[in-house]
Amino acid sequence: MSLPFRLISEYFWLVCLGVTWLNSRRADKELVLLGGLSDARLHEARVYIRLFAVLGGLPWIVVGFGQVLGFTLSLTVLIKTWHYLNLFKQEVRLDGRLEGV
Repeated sequence: MSLPFRLISEYFWLVCLGVTWLNSRRADKELVLLGGLSDARLHEARVYIRLFAVLGGLPWIVVGFGQVLGFTLSLTVLIKTWHYLNLFKQEVRLDGRLEGV
């Protein structure tokens, strides 16, 4: 695998965390530019923006820890949906083995 593709696939979670942070900063600046909000409403909106940013970044943090600790090889492992779709095409036999439908 070429070096640029390997770096992108291994550290894509960092890029996603950065984009999440940039989006939250932009939303915070838009609130100030919007104007017309009382201080209490502005504080409440900022709390929701930060909460949304943290919850939006949480899956990427989990992926990053998995990658750093060696549990996740790369992002492509998480995107192999055809494997999971094939699980729905199987049924469990009485002896516990999977059999294709």
